[in-house]
Amino acid sequence: MHWTYLATTLKGQEKLSIVFWYYNVLAMFGVALIASAMTGIAMLLSAEPNPNLILVGFVLLIPYWLWAVASLWQCAFNVQNRVWGYFARGYVIYCATSVVASLAKIPYGAVPS
Repeated sequence: MHWTYLATTLKGQEKLSIVFWYYNVLAMFGVALIASAMTGIAMLLSAEPNPNLILVGFVLLIPYWLWAVASLWQCAFNVQNRVWGYFARGYVIYCATSVVASLAKIPYGAVPS
């Protein structure tokens, strides 16, 4: 994937079906799997248990997630039936509020173990 392609999806120049199914479903699963594996490996290699190693996976996951949902928002109405665009934007709002609600449960300076 080229950097120019990443930028064109952010400009809303891709089909909604591709952005939703490939980037927000399939690729997000793959990125989450890789992030989990990275976190697991970091914890295995650590000399002592450290719950802050959970952040290792977030280094990969958060930037990808931000790009994917921003692209979904921008490409929402690249579809024949505009109703799907409203569903896509509703999904972005749902995802964003879920992430914020999850982060709000973490006390400041603490990472769940």
